[in-house]
Parts: sequence; structure tokens; C-alpha cells
Amino acid sequence: MKWVHAGLLIAVSMTWALGQGPETDLEQALARYSTYQDQISKARDLGMNGNEEAASQAMATAQESLEESLALFESAGAADSDDARVLQSHAEALAAHGDNDLAAEALKRATDLTPEAPEIWLALAQNLIVLGPSRNDDALEAIRAVLSLEPAQTIATEAHLLLAGIYRRTSLYDFALEEYEQVLALD
Repeated sequence: MKWVHAGLLIAVSMTWALGQGPETDLEQALARYSTYQDQISKARDLGMNGNEEAASQAMATAQESLEESLALFESAGAADSDDARVLQSHAEALAAHGDNDLAAEALKRATDLTPEAPEIWLALAQNLIVLGPSRNDDALEAIRAVLSLEPAQTIATEAHLLLAGIYRRTSLYDFALEEYEQVLALD
């Protein structure tokens, strides 16, 4: 009987070592981040329906999922990934945690890997804007990259709105108005 247990233990160990066993840290990170997104959506719905106590509990649970996903992304080495989608997911989790500077770094790396992906450029612009006026030039560059790729209407709309917001905050009202007109023309 001892040999059966030892053989089973060796088989399980080999399966795990070959990557055929439990999910990798990256798969777990992606799954946990997806769970976080579902939980945060549920918390918002509860809050909008006036159930503040349940919303608060759901937010706390979502925050735990976010923390777990970030730890898993880190242990998986997501910041050093050569997969733009992994970098984008990691950046989304970092931004949700308030680490927009790290998110912007991950997204910049993702745009280097996949320069033809307007949604990644848009996410980069959004994170740069959150970092404040000192990053406006970088955000403008990212927004221009989005628009140069002739993105889908929803992405183009968001890019024009971001651009209008930068112009408005820097008192370039005529340029802001032009961008708002671009948004209306997209509809």
C-alpha cells in the first residue's frame, strides 16, 4: 500500500511539474481578476439599489480578490511578460488598485509589443491622464496613436473625449470644442 501512495505522489508531482496539474499563477491571476471585476460590478449594483451594507461587504470582498490577483500576477512575472494581453490585464489590475504609474509602465511595454492595438493605447492614455498634468504630453501622444489606427467607434469616441478633457483642463477651449464635435460626428 505504501508503494501505491508513493507512486501516486510521484505521478502527481510529475504532472504538476509538467504544467498539466493545477492552474499556473498567471491563469489564477487572470481568473481572480475576472472574479474581482464581477464582484465590483455586484457591489456597484447593490449600492445603486440602496443596499449600502451589502455593497460595502461586496467591495471588501472585491478588494481581497484584487489583492490576490496582484500577488498572483507578481509571482507569475506578468510585468516581464512578452504577451501584450497579459500586460494589459496586469495593468488593469494595477490601475484598479490605484497604481497608475505601474499600470502605465506595463501598458507602454504592451504598446511596444503590439503597436497596432488601439485599446491598449487608449488604456495607456487613460492611466497617464490620471497621473496628472505632467503626463499630458505622453497622454496626447497615446491618444494620437489611438486615432491613427482608425479604431472602432467606441474607442474613437473615448479617445476624442479624453483629448477634449485635456484641452478643456489646459484652457484650450476651441480645441476642446472641436473634439466634442468629432464625438457628435461619430454618432
